[in-house]
Amino acid sequence: METRHDKTENIFEDVLEYIRMRKELLRLQAAETVSGVISNFTSVIIIFFIFLMAFIFISITLAHLSAEWWGHEFAGYLTVAVLYIIIGILMVKYKKSWLTNPIRNSIIKQILSKQQHD
Repeated sequence: METRHDKTENIFEDVLEYIRMRKELLRLQAAETVSGVISNFTSVIIIFFIFLMAFIFISITLAHLSAEWWGHEFAGYLTVAVLYIIIGILMVKYKKSWLTNPIRNSIIKQILSKQQHD
């Protein structure tokens, strides 16, 4: 028959094993969440680069079309530059609602959805 000391020792070992397992589970969950965020960020960067290339070529095309319309090449490029300056000013003015909050919400959603699946 087990003595009281043996039972206490077994319980203590079980508690230590539970703590070790819980720590490992938390480590794995953190790794999964971080890897999900990083992979999502990487895919966004790749998609951004592809759209950036398309945007550059569309800008050049728009500049050439504007140049034909204005009759001077510099006027076409100036038109596109002014358009981008206006867009840039709007983005600075509405940065929080157009960029910061949507990006923050996207990251939070991704982290929370991963935790809800667990």
